[in-house]
Amino acid sequence: HLKSSNAQGLRTYSFDLATGVIKFLHEMKGIDNPSFLAINPSQTHLYAISEVWGWHEGTVSAYSINHESGKLTYINKQPTLGSINAHVSVDQTNRYVFVANYGEGKGAVMFPIRADGGVAPFCSAIEHLGNGPDIARQDRSHVHCILPDPNNQYVWVADLGIDKIVCYRIDLKLGLLIEERARDIISDSGAGPRHLIFHPSGKFLYVIHEL
Repeated sequence: HLKSSNAQGLRTYSFDLATGVIKFLHEMKGIDNPSFLAINPSQTHLYAISEVWGWHEGTVSAYSINHESGKLTYINKQPTLGSINAHVSVDQTNRYVFVANYGEGKGAVMFPIRADGGVAPFCSAIEHLGNGPDIARQDRSHVHCILPDPNNQYVWVADLGIDKIVCYRIDLKLGLLIEERARDIISDSGAGPRHLIFHPSGKFLYVIHEL
């Protein structure tokens, strides 16, 4: 349960595809309760969010990856503008990190990636309005996933609280999330969309509805 979670590190393991053997390699301590991870498309850096119960604002941390040793090297972190971080992803050009905040504050936040792989202060942030019919779970917006599409044109945001998968166009030059309301996907009332994933072909989007 999130209230009792207090992990303090990230562990790296090797995985042998031939034998199925998993072997511990390295542990990076010094991060509060990391809950979701994303590796950039070039596989040089890892981004982790800290989802800590009671914090008014979470953090997103950046690490470089040594593929020979499995060691992670800490670079920096940034505040996420919202509480209960739920998801993190990276755009296809290795230029931006996206964070979903489930709790209060900004639900969808976009961060530039620095030349060294670190995370710069946010460049775009969105807060949704509204609520769903489930009073206990849908009292307000609760963003649970933020995912760029394979073509890197749009970011899709699953909002459990308002029963919508909200679409934003990515402006790579200005670092902005721009509303594309005509592309929004409306879930069944009370369904609570949680996580998204694209088919490798890019033609299909799959959604888990938690409620």
